[in-house]
Amino acid sequence: MKSKSKDYLKKIAVIIWLVKTLRNFKNLFARFLNISILSQLPFTSKLIGGPRAELRTESDFKLYIKERQTKGENVRFWHFFDEKLNLKPPILTLGSPIKEAEVQIGDVNTGELFFQLSNAKFYYHYHFFLTNDDKLVVPVSSVYSSERLSHVSFSFFKLPKTRYLKGTSLIMNNGHNYYHTMIDGVPTLYLAEMAGYKLDEIDHFVFFELSDEMFLNVISRTGIPKNKIINLINKDENIEFEKLLVGTMFERNGAWYRDYIIQKLGIQFKDKNEGLPSLIYISRAKAKMRRILNEDEVVAFLTQYGFEVVYNEDLSLEQQTQLYHHAKCIISTHGANLVNVLFCQSETKLVEIRYYKHTKYYNRVYFRMANAFNLPYYLIYCDQGKVTKSYIGVETEAESDMIVNIDFLKQIIVNMELNRMD
Repeated sequence: MKSKSKDYLKKIAVIIWLVKTLRNFKNLFARFLNISILSQLPFTSKLIGGPRAELRTESDFKLYIKERQTKGENVRFWHFFDEKLNLKPPILTLGSPIKEAEVQIGDVNTGELFFQLSNAKFYYHYHFFLTNDDKLVVPVSSVYSSERLSHVSFSFFKLPKTRYLKGTSLIMNNGHNYYHTMIDGVPTLYLAEMAGYKLDEIDHFVFFELSDEMFLNVISRTGIPKNKIINLINKDENIEFEKLLVGTMFERNGAWYRDYIIQKLGIQFKDKNEGLPSLIYISRAKAKMRRILNEDEVVAFLTQYGFEVVYNEDLSLEQQTQLYHHAKCIISTHGANLVNVLFCQSETKLVEIRYYKHTKYYNRVYFRMANAFNLPYYLIYCDQGKVTKSYIGVETEAESDMIVNIDFLKQIIVNMELNRMD
C-alpha cells in the first residue's frame, strides 16, 4: 500500500515538473518571438504577440520621442522635480528586521516623469502601458525588476482586445484607498498642470476602483467633474487612448507635492489647536490588518505620558488635518492613516510600527515622507504577531497584526524626554 502511494506521489511530482517546464518553454518562446522576430515584421500586437521592446530610461524616451515627432506624432515627455533627497537614518531603530525589511539611507531621486502619447494602450489586469508601436512604457507600468524585457507581457502570444477612447485622458491611478488617492492621484493633477494642461482641457480622468468615499472626501474637492470620471472596476478592461496623459505614480519622493495637495483640497489650518491632543496614538483596531494585538497594554502605557487614542475613521478630513497639523508626536503602525503626516508641522515626531518581515516596496513610504517633511522619525520592528490577509484577500506578512514590545516604547519615551502625567 505504501509503495503504491509513493508511486502515485512520484507521478504527481513528474506531472507538476512537466507542466512547469512546458510553461517556462512557452514563455521563453513567446519572448523570443516578440523580441527577435515580430519586432522585425510589420505586424502589431493587435494581430499577434505582445510588446516588442521597452522604454525604461530617460535616454530611451528622449530618442523615442524625437523619432516619433519626426513622423508627425503628437507625443511629448517631461521630467519634473529632478532633485536629490538625502534619507537620514531613524533617530532610534528598535527591533531586528530581516535585511529586506530594513530602511535604506542615502540619496534618492525625487524626479517625476510625465508622458503625452498617441494611441497608447493600457491593460488593466497586469497594469501595463504600450505605445502605439508596441513598446512597454516601464516607468508607468507595474514592473518590479531592474532586468530589461522581464515583464510578464513579453510572454504573451496574443494580447486582449481593447476598446477605443476618443479625446484626452489622464490616468489618475488607484482610488480605492486613502494613500493612493492622496499621494498618487492628486499630485498627478499637478504634473498635468506642470505640462501645461488645464482641467477643462481633459476629457477623461481614469481611476482604478475609485470608491464613493474617496470621491466624496478627496476627489470632489479637486474640481474634477464626476461626469468626466472613468472608473475601471473590471480587471479585464483594456483601453486604447486617442491621446493619453500618464505620469509616474507608484512612489513619490520629496516634498514637491505637499503644498499642492493642501491648496488643491482647500485645506486651511487654524492657528490654535483648540483642545486637540498634541500626543496621539493612531489605533488601527477597526482595520482588517496591521492591528496591534496587545493594544490595551500599549494604550495603558502611553496614556501615562499624555497620549490620546485616535481613530481616523471617526474623523472628517478637516478634523484629521487639524489634528495632525497641531500634533507634537504621532505613534502608529504602518498604514494609510499616516498619509496625514503631510499636514504635520516641521519637527513633529513620528513613530512608525512595522512587522519585522514587512519587505514590500511600500514599507518605506512614510520613512521617506518623514525625511522630506523634516519630521524626526523613530522605527519599531515587531517580531511577534499574526499574518493576516490583504485587502485583496491574499495572506502576506506585510499586513501582519503585531505585538509591540513595551520596552521599545519606554526607550522612545526616554529619548523624547516625555514626563509622566501623575
